[in-house]
Amino acid sequence: MSQKNAKNKKAEVKYLPKNLNIKDYDIRQTLDKGSNSIIKLSKAMQGNKFFAVKKIKKSFIITLNKVNRIYNEILSLSLCESNFIPKYQGFAIDYKFIYIITELLTGGGLYPLLRSEVKFPLDQGRIYAAQVVLILEHLHSKNIIYRDSKTRKFFIWS
Repeated sequence: MSQKNAKNKKAEVKYLPKNLNIKDYDIRQTLDKGSNSIIKLSKAMQGNKFFAVKKIKKSFIITLNKVNRIYNEILSLSLCESNFIPKYQGFAIDYKFIYIITELLTGGGLYPLLRSEVKFPLDQGRIYAAQVVLILEHLHSKNIIYRDSKTRKFFIWS
């Protein structure tokens, strides 16, 4: 391993979040469904804070060889410090699933918002566009290339 690669590995270890216990969360209703995962509303057992929990089947990850993709998602989220990207709490694992836990963004997804509105007022559209630009700008500043950008993946602050 080169000195540069060793330095990058040390930087990754610094940012990887701790492993959480999914039993510390009360999993509630479904917020969104993707092709590979389900996002659930959850409430921490300690306190009154709500989170979004992404639930992914381990068998899916292994069968389709997505281990590196999940690792990179966890690493990327742990590196982000933008007001427009959900704050990363950590991950949890049980016998069947991997859970990725983030803060809950109260504005909801951009996709359903776009589908429900025929036409946005210009100022509202500018706000949404600016949020997307700030997200992508922050990711690029962290040397993260986000190739799966689509309206279903963006959540809006209310």
